[in-house]
Amino acid sequence: MREILLSLCVMFAATNHAAAIPVIDQANDTNKSGTTLVATFAGFISPGDRANTFTVGISGLLTQVDLEIQRNAAATDDLLVEIRATTAGAPVDDSGSILSSATVPFASIPTTAGFFSVDIPDVAVSVGQVLAIVVQSNTGIAAPYVLGTNSGQYPGGAVYLRNGDSPGAWSAGTTDVDFMFRTYVEANNTGSTIPEPATAMLALLAMMGVAARRGNRMRRGAHPQE
Repeated sequence: MREILLSLCVMFAATNHAAAIPVIDQANDTNKSGTTLVATFAGFISPGDRANTFTVGISGLLTQVDLEIQRNAAATDDLLVEIRATTAGAPVDDSGSILSSATVPFASIPTTAGFFSVDIPDVAVSVGQVLAIVVQSNTGIAAPYVLGTNSGQYPGGAVYLRNGDSPGAWSAGTTDVDFMFRTYVEANNTGSTIPEPATAMLALLAMMGVAARRGNRMRRGAHPQE
């Protein structure tokens, strides 16, 4: 009986705590032969926006974006990172197109180059969807942040730009130049055989009852009535 209860407790704990772990979906950090890319850093002109589109490869929840970025030591304005919808491959400009956004405190961004992780509010995505990573800073200095880019390595998207205090339409950036980035998706848990918590609890209670009845029968067998 003890073994049965132990197994059921382990199953119930796994049901309550098992969760999909976000995995890298799209990435522009290695070249076509698998070698790690060396970034070419391009100034991020402010005020204005920079965007890189990407094509979702895993359905689920987009939870994190990594960017190769460094901060100008003189920059004192926070960085805004958005996930936007696209039309005809370009970011959509209206506020309704913002699917998720996160404000990154400027002091948390290193002044040396490297990948920096941005946790964003979860947004549901599906395979084949074309979205845009948008970065923006309104600081008054030129090039407050510097983005790592490379040429012609990511086939699923492109760079778009817009400058000025009142940004207008997006324009395509330099041909075959992309941000160095990674996106992380918590995949939909389809086909799972792990029961829901309520179902697992009912099964646990039922099997505990069976085990208890079996124990009672065994005790009666060991001490038959006269």
